[in-house]
Amino acid sequence: MKKTLLQTLLSTTMFFAVSGQMMAQEYTIGNTFAGYPLDSYPFYTYYECSASEFLYSQEDLEAMPAGTISDLSFAFYGGSYLPTHISIWLQNTDDTEITSEDFTDAGTMTKVYENLDLIMEAAEGSNREPAWLKFEFGTPFEYTGGGIRVMVRSISKYYGDPSYQFVNDLNKITDMTAGYKTNARLKYGYTEDGMAYTSVNAVFPIVRFTLDAQTDGGQPDGIQQVYGENHSETYDLQGRKLTQLQHGIYISNGKKVIR
Repeated sequence: MKKTLLQTLLSTTMFFAVSGQMMAQEYTIGNTFAGYPLDSYPFYTYYECSASEFLYSQEDLEAMPAGTISDLSFAFYGGSYLPTHISIWLQNTDDTEITSEDFTDAGTMTKVYENLDLIMEAAEGSNREPAWLKFEFGTPFEYTGGGIRVMVRSISKYYGDPSYQFVNDLNKITDMTAGYKTNARLKYGYTEDGMAYTSVNAVFPIVRFTLDAQTDGGQPDGIQQVYGENHSETYDLQGRKLTQLQHGIYISNGKKVIR
């Protein structure tokens, strides 16, 4: 079966290391090929109000260097049109687990995003090619290289059925469940002060961070695979499979290659 260029590149992220410069790079955390739909994280649009808090551990983020995060995107399959007030906070953390329903004080975190009238348009993705809901930060976040705590709150005058279906990494959820580990908490309800329904869960929303990191120096000297599967075939940038290589740029074994 012929692969498209998007399918070839979806499970891996590459960057050129150029010395002495700030390089913006996207890092996808989680495997879309193990995608599983959940409707409550990062926010639960079935109810007028929701709040969620979840962790990406240092192990989850091991391929991402310290730097400045300018936006994040959540992968999702689809949802309805909803005018929603969204707020997002981030925090550097060494924690690897959440066990109680008590939320972290937002005053100790960095509010990176707030939109009082976000129009969340309906969109449809698939299990291999999800759509991405992007949030560009009003306040950049300084990531120190450990774990990241994310807190998201949503408020709307109306609720939607169905709720947004966000993409979670089923393999990660299965591993956490097998180890009796929880890394997230959720509360929701019909009013902001009445979010009485609470729970602690094992979830792994697939997220994409855009990060600026300081490089070490010199000319472009490396290409790094951040996350993904191994692909033995070679393709050109139009997604066509190649059998003979000439001079140019190719995708081989999940990496960008210059010949």
